[in-house]
Order: sequence, then C-alpha cells, then structure tokens
Amino acid sequence: MRYLAIVLVIFLALLQYKLWFGAGGVTDAMHTKKLLKKQQLLNKNYAERDKVLLSEVQALRKRSGAVKQEAREELGMIKKGEVFYRVVPLSSDLKK
Repeated sequence: MRYLAIVLVIFLALLQYKLWFGAGGVTDAMHTKKLLKKQQLLNKNYAERDKVLLSEVQALRKRSGAVKQEAREELGMIKKGEVFYRVVPLSSDLKK
C-alpha cells in the first residue's frame, strides 16, 4: 500500500510538471498572453497611422491641386515649359 502511494505521488508530480512547464502548459500560456498584448499594441499603433494616411489620401483626392503640389514638394517635379534652376552655394558661403 505504501508503494502504491509513492507511485501515485510521483505520477502526480510528473503530471503537475507537465502542466506548469511542458509544451502548452501554464508557462507557455503566460508567454503567449504577453506576446498577444504586444501585438495588440502594435496593431493599435498601426491603425492610428493608417487613419492619418487615409485622411491624407482623402485630402489629396478632394483638392485638385494637392497632387501637383505634393509632387513638386516631395519629388521635385516641374511642369512642361518651366525652367528649373538649382542654386549651388559657393564654397566660401558654406564656411559662414
């Protein structure tokens, strides 16, 4: 009877070990929960960024000259018939 109790206690200890530290156990569940919270925070940040980008896209669609203005400012594009002048500072101007 005593040996049976010892075997059952050992068996119970092995099951508890697997529950707490084995694959799919409590430790894995807590780690997965942390990862989920981090990912949810990233998703929230991305959603906010997407809202800003969407509002910029809508503003560009509403204003007819906005696309041209954006192309001029961001890409340095010019219209047909325009002449582009680049002013390069002299080396003496750079020292000041």
